[in-house]
Amino acid sequence: TINKDPQLVEYARESINRTLQVEFSEQIQPVNYRVEKSKIELYDDETCCFNVNIVDNRVQKNNGPVFFTSPYKKAFFIDNPFIFDNQSTERRIFRSRFDSDTEGILNSITIVSHNTKLKLFLRSNNRPTVLEQTIINESVEKIKEKIDLILPGTFEFSSIGDYYIKNGTKLKISNLATGSKMFFIIKILLERGELDQSTMLILDEPEAHLHPSWQNRFAEMIVLLVKELDVNILLTTHSSNFVLALDAYMRKYKIEEKTNFYRTIFNDNNTVDYVCTNDDIVEIYKDFLQYFSEVKMLRNECIK
Repeated sequence: TINKDPQLVEYARESINRTLQVEFSEQIQPVNYRVEKSKIELYDDETCCFNVNIVDNRVQKNNGPVFFTSPYKKAFFIDNPFIFDNQSTERRIFRSRFDSDTEGILNSITIVSHNTKLKLFLRSNNRPTVLEQTIINESVEKIKEKIDLILPGTFEFSSIGDYYIKNGTKLKISNLATGSKMFFIIKILLERGELDQSTMLILDEPEAHLHPSWQNRFAEMIVLLVKELDVNILLTTHSSNFVLALDAYMRKYKIEEKTNFYRTIFNDNNTVDYVCTNDDIVEIYKDFLQYFSEVKMLRNECIK
């Protein structure tokens, strides 16, 4: 429908432009590797779903379509477990206007950073219906059990504060341990019924604040989201332990055909290539081992 109406096409294009400028502080194009023209394309296998051209850090008008198809109905980008730590006025400004049913590229009031958007969504009053809740409970019980081993309580959001409640004790969510906050965000999305085959869940170094044992639990939870709910997950990590945990649980729950591992290759011109290493995941471990070996050698030299 959008692509058939020229006015809607341009409205969508400008909404995308404003969204990218907010997200990247008006530096959409590369800084170290300067180019006159950039392009953003999203593909589902061989099918192009989204395509925009960028010049001078602005999405260009070319009278062409923006969206071709969409394999996902919703997307969540999680890279900051501290989104509830700053109790700013933004939630009062947006709370009465934010409604996930109207969330979309044509809704100008949702053009905020991904962290603000996620925070507002988690605090929204939208809840699944009784029927939806029954289906959710049947589908995610195994995953909820895993999360409850780490974070067994419930949550309360109100005008007076946001709390984690366990055994009748109320703790402000901002005072939760940082690692617990990552489990908290996933738990809320899970209980709201927002994690399913139509969801793209993007996690940027989710293990960063987790003890190795909790990294293992988080990895198992991610694998179960894929196996039980068919959630589409894209994540990055700098942890060899986390990679190993993902690899192990992927094999335990037999989702190898749904899983891909990629290794980053840094080029001289400041660009990055992503190389699929499904057939040789050892290359990823070699990268991590290189830095471990460097400090091990340094330590051995110092204690001679």
